[in-house]
Amino acid sequence: MLSTGDGATAHLAELIAGAGLRPGDAFCLKGDEGASQDIFVRAFLRAVLDQPDKVVAAPTGTLEPVTYSEHAGPAIQHLNLRNVPTPGDAERGNLVASFAPVVSLVESAERLQEWGAAPEQRLAIWMRQLPPKLPSRLMLLSDDLTASMIKGLPESMLLQAVKA
Repeated sequence: MLSTGDGATAHLAELIAGAGLRPGDAFCLKGDEGASQDIFVRAFLRAVLDQPDKVVAAPTGTLEPVTYSEHAGPAIQHLNLRNVPTPGDAERGNLVASFAPVVSLVESAERLQEWGAAPEQRLAIWMRQLPPKLPSRLMLLSDDLTASMIKGLPESMLLQAVKA
């Protein structure tokens, strides 16, 4: 799917946030830096919390999540793994265990697979920043197999695949 900008990305996040969240659900945002993973996370959290002006803190450089529990339903943990160093075995085990009781929003989630720590119940959302001439972002809601099949394709081939 193509997102025509931040508003469309936020709208998708709001739709997913309203779809009935369960403990163990994980939304793994993967892809290019600058492809609006942060926009998705902010819109998702604001929708769940029913606080359209909520300031959403961005966790960086640590495996310590920002946790939101001031709403009906399971707590939500937010992680951004972009600059997090590879965890040791104990940290990795704690991370894997943290997914079961909460809903998780994970930015730069491709790191989870590198570490062998991907949650069992997840939706991978691949976000790709397209060339500046196109005011769009490509988003794939899929499993890791589909995303790995198209990884590295030039944007023109991706756009042709989306149009087909």
